[in-house]
Amino acid sequence: LGETEMSSGIIRRYSIFPETNIALSFEQNKLWIVAQKILEKAQLKARSGSIPFFEDEFIVWGSHWENCAKKLQQWDLLSEVAKVDNNTNLALECEWVLNDWSRNETKTHIENLFSQIKESTKQKQMMESFILLNQLKESPEKSASFQSSMDNLTQEILINWTQLPDQPSPAHCH
Repeated sequence: LGETEMSSGIIRRYSIFPETNIALSFEQNKLWIVAQKILEKAQLKARSGSIPFFEDEFIVWGSHWENCAKKLQQWDLLSEVAKVDNNTNLALECEWVLNDWSRNETKTHIENLFSQIKESTKQKQMMESFILLNQLKESPEKSASFQSSMDNLTQEILINWTQLPDQPSPAHCH
């Protein structure tokens, strides 16, 4: 079993509502459409007050609903959710999938999203490197910035690689 199964098992053990267990079971069996519908109904019930509101479980419903939407390639829907929730990381991920990054208006929008994200993640570093790579055509003097960005990203990846177990299990091969 992998880390996601372990996490799902812990959540299922301590969850209060049967919707959580049912949705996670469907999600583990890769039935994302069914899991997403169950999670959506559970969120609606909690918002309407027909079931008690527990923030921890509500957060689980939201994050797993988002995961289902990503698996189902519902990037337009996720983009709308990112705008409503003011979730810059999700908005950036949606932009990565949906837009042509070589267009000027997309570049401007992406740069605005980058400026809103304070923490440095590997995903953000990779996207910044991609933007710098696209800018090399227009301004070759950005070569040093691109090389520095790629060096930093390579170092991060190598650090993660060294933290993998010596004898990987099949769960690490996905």
